Amino acid sequence: PDPAYEMALIRDDTKKTLLPLLPWSLHPAIERFRELARDFRLLACEQRTPDAAAVWWDVLRAIGGEIVEVTGFATAEKWDPTKPFSFQGRFEKSGLLQFSTLPKSADLLIQFTATGPDSEVRLSGSSMESSLTIARRTASGEWSEEHFPAWDAWPALVPIIEAVCENPTAPSRVSWQDAIHGLELDDALKRSIEKRRAQSLEYREVSEEISTKGTLTLIGCGMIWVILLVFGVSIWIPWVRWAVVPLLGGFLLLLGMKWLARKPAQ
Repeated sequence: PDPAYEMALIRDDTKKTLLPLLPWSLHPAIERFRELARDFRLLACEQRTPDAAAVWWDVLRAIGGEIVEVTGFATAEKWDPTKPFSFQGRFEKSGLLQFSTLPKSADLLIQFTATGPDSEVRLSGSSMESSLTIARRTASGEWSEEHFPAWDAWPALVPIIEAVCENPTAPSRVSWQDAIHGLELDDALKRSIEKRRAQSLEYREVSEEISTKGTLTLIGCGMIWVILLVFGVSIWIPWVRWAVVPLLGGFLLLLGMKWLARKPAQ
C-alpha cells in the first residue's frame, strides 16, 4: 500500500525508528485476556458506540495473532462506518473471528468473548478507557472475575519510546508494521463489503478479471505477430493479406463477448 511505501521512505531518509500510536494493545486487561484465552477456537467481538465505528485491529492481532482473511457484511455494498456492519475472519495460526458493530447506538459497549474446547473468557466494559472486567468460565462451569480500573493509555508508550531511543535496532512491542497491517485489514474489509467476497491478506490479487485481462493480452500479442507474418507472406502471395480481416473481426468479437458478459455484474 502507498502508506507503507511512504513510511518506509521517511524511515530510510530520517534514519529514525517509526512508532505508531497504538496503545490499546498494551492494555493490562488485553494482556491478561490473551493469557487466559491462549487456546481459544472462536473470538467473538461486539461493539456499540454513539460515534462512527472503528475496528481495533491492533487489539485483535494482539489477542489472536495475524489475521489472514476477512469477509465483511453491511447493509449496502458501500463502506460506511456510521452504519452497522460485521465481518468474519481467520487467524493465521488458529481460531476464527467474528466481529459485529452498532454505531450511532444509545449505549456504550465493548465485549470480547473467546471460546475454547473447555473454557470461555469474556472481557467487557463500556470502552477501553473505562474500567474493564474479565470473566472466566472453567470446565466445571464456575465463573471467576477480575476487574481492571480505568487506564491511561499514553504513559504506557513512554517506556517503549525510551527503549527505542536507547537502542533503535532492538525489537519493540509496537512497530510501524503494526499500523500498516491495520491499514491493510481496513482496506481488505472495505473491498470485501463492496465486492461481497472474502479477501485474503496475502494480497494475491489473481482474480477472474485480472486473469481475463492477461488472456486477452496474450491473444492480442499473438494477433499482432500473425498479422505481421501475413503481411510478410503477402509479398509473394498478395491475396493472403485478406486474412487480416477475419483475424481482426474475431478479436473484436472476442472483446464484445467479454463486454457483454461483464455488463450485468456492473
